[in-house]
Amino acid sequence: MLIFVILLSSLSFQTVVSDKDIIPVFLIDESGVMDDLYIEPNPFFKISTAFFADVIHDVIKKAEVVIIFVEDQFSTEDISTKDSLGTPYRNMQEGLIEKKVKYFPKVIEPYKLLNQMFQPHQSNVFYVSSGMDLIMLEKRLRHLYIFFRDGKNETRAEVLRRHDLIMREVYMVMRDTVDGPVVAFYTGKMNPVLIDKLDFVPIAPIPDSKFPGVTVVTDGALFRFVG
Repeated sequence: MLIFVILLSSLSFQTVVSDKDIIPVFLIDESGVMDDLYIEPNPFFKISTAFFADVIHDVIKKAEVVIIFVEDQFSTEDISTKDSLGTPYRNMQEGLIEKKVKYFPKVIEPYKLLNQMFQPHQSNVFYVSSGMDLIMLEKRLRHLYIFFRDGKNETRAEVLRRHDLIMREVYMVMRDTVDGPVVAFYTGKMNPVLIDKLDFVPIAPIPDSKFPGVTVVTDGALFRFVG
């Protein structure tokens, strides 16, 4: 007798816990060196670490400079945020329309992988705010990290709109500084997903069937296939 037991409640719990590591990523490539990269249009498709690592390796080969823009927290809800002025991502939206920006809705631990591939250190990590002199970015660097300094009493849309402008300014400065292509990643450290406490209810065991064939028994989230 062969028995398969699938605890769907346990699988769902694992998925929810890992959601904090599934983060959207934008790839900014105004030079078009990554035009041959195809992104699955399905918003529910999760991009594996292995696939994203291949993308990074390709960027390293083709770009003169790589910029990594980092939010402390970032999610697909941020992408769809709007206020009375519309989307905060005006520049990012134009880049998507003009096919100069690619969007990965769900990437598994992108920031962790970027940190492994592009080592951050004191000379290539910058904290930038609006109106800041960007002359310090003009030194020769193969890759650099840009973190954002935020003010107080701002809505999320206002914060993201300012970040969109900063990214545009930084990208243009770097593009004017170097002769080769500039490629940028925009992502976050973590997804601010809310994880609710899950209550597990014990389920009494079901005695083995003495009859031949296949029996499917459902009880809550527990499925047993007996045959």
